[in-house]
Amino acid sequence: MTETEIVTSLCPMYGSRFGYALSNGTVGVYDKTSRYWRIKSKNHAMSIHAFDLNSDGVNELITGWSNGKVDARSDRTGEVIFKDNFSSAIAGVVEGDYRMDGHIQLICCSVDGEIRGYLPGTAEMRGNLMDTSAEQDLIRELSQKKQNLLLELRNYEENAKQ
Repeated sequence: MTETEIVTSLCPMYGSRFGYALSNGTVGVYDKTSRYWRIKSKNHAMSIHAFDLNSDGVNELITGWSNGKVDARSDRTGEVIFKDNFSSAIAGVVEGDYRMDGHIQLICCSVDGEIRGYLPGTAEMRGNLMDTSAEQDLIRELSQKKQNLLLELRNYEENAKQ
């Protein structure tokens, strides 16, 4: 397999899957020689790590970015399942018992020394870590209905002209 830019980071996910980061801001996941997904950002991936943040039994690709953003993406689709922002670039992403209480956490550190630990989601949250409220879901649904109605109206107007 070949990539168009310099590979800056690799991390094992599980089995034959691995995450990668390129110098142009691309991150993604391969399984053997097949690319599952990739995304390109204007920022650079400073650190990548595999960690099961949503407690679904499968590691997500955790990326720490040059703009201070940290995101967790599904290993299968690349969909963002969690994100957070630091005030400066991310220096590293690791895992460990940060609170020394016997529970493994995801640990993120910025270049300014800010450190945050993230516990995996609970069984109730399983797979859903994004802070989407019922209001946000309703707005998204209504916006989609609006788009569909506008498209339908445009079709009626075009048919009326003919």
